[in-house]
Amino acid sequence: MQYNKIRLKEIAEINMGQSPSGSSYNNSKNGVAFLQGNRTFGFLYPSVDTWTTEPKKIGKRGSILMSVRAPVGDLNIANEDICIGRGLCSIEMKNGNNEYLYYLLKNSINEIKLKSTGTVFDSINKKELEDIEIMNFSKEYQDRISKVLFNIDRKIEINTHTNDNLQKIGFELLSEEMEQNPVNELRNIIKFNKGKKPLDISEKYKEKYLPYLTIANLNNQEYLYASCEQVLIAKNDLLMVMDGASSGDVYYSDNGIVGSTLAKIEILDDRYNQATIYFILKYYSNYIKSKNTGSAIPHTDKEIVYKLLVPNIEKQEIYKIILDNILKLNNQNKILEQLRDTLLPKLMNGEIDLDKIEI
Repeated sequence: MQYNKIRLKEIAEINMGQSPSGSSYNNSKNGVAFLQGNRTFGFLYPSVDTWTTEPKKIGKRGSILMSVRAPVGDLNIANEDICIGRGLCSIEMKNGNNEYLYYLLKNSINEIKLKSTGTVFDSINKKELEDIEIMNFSKEYQDRISKVLFNIDRKIEINTHTNDNLQKIGFELLSEEMEQNPVNELRNIIKFNKGKKPLDISEKYKEKYLPYLTIANLNNQEYLYASCEQVLIAKNDLLMVMDGASSGDVYYSDNGIVGSTLAKIEILDDRYNQATIYFILKYYSNYIKSKNTGSAIPHTDKEIVYKLLVPNIEKQEIYKIILDNILKLNNQNKILEQLRDTLLPKLMNGEIDLDKIEI
């Protein structure tokens, strides 16, 4: 394995976005797909809800889309030719290996963020991107790296798509149940127990400490541990976000300490199982969010949730089967994400020699 350090501009072409006239925007699929920034970025590929009849700059299908304004450094792969606005750039490898480029940029994210400047909003310009220093491998070796990492991400995406379909099945079944006469208020079925801020939080595991369950933790974005003194502990419980931008979101917890922005949901009526309550709360999610209180910091209105009406649901086992499968795939994704994140820097820094591994 041979490599050398070069600047990004030596192996890639960078195309900075330019926004078309606002009068050309539409949501009727007239013209070219348009992304102003990273708002509709997905796991690997963006979704599109806006089109323009006056495209200025095009990110070609297969190119890497990167946000160049706060938050700087978010990445997606263009799944069609897309008009890109000021908040994005598109980047293409000169040798055509854009999948490798995606991981190369992902591995350089800290350097990219350090180069971002701005008094109000962080941003990064073309020259700063061009001058990012990276390790360059042969085209054959780049292919080997991207194959290893992209196979992991493709499996994660398939699992996520499967879970989306399972959620839809659960919602369709519940919609039929909801057509019956709702007879029970949720206040008679569930109770919220608000989490508390722990006395001590640590980035490293300590004896008798448990994972600290925050929104970032539940979304696999951070891993912290906390003291078990004077806190609320969840173990395979339902949690709802009570404070912040995602107020009203529902999660299924692992074993850990419930953060102060979350509440553990206790089921009072044993005629309802946990999976059924999960789908009921997901079913009402948009309504709950629409009733959030607070202007600066949104808060879930518990009374709104307690007043929701639900029917008697007889065949609840199907919801348990669906949720169990969703959780199984979620756990698979956590393991795959940890594997990818461990391999990424080692592969890009030459610590793992793929020449010695059969792929």
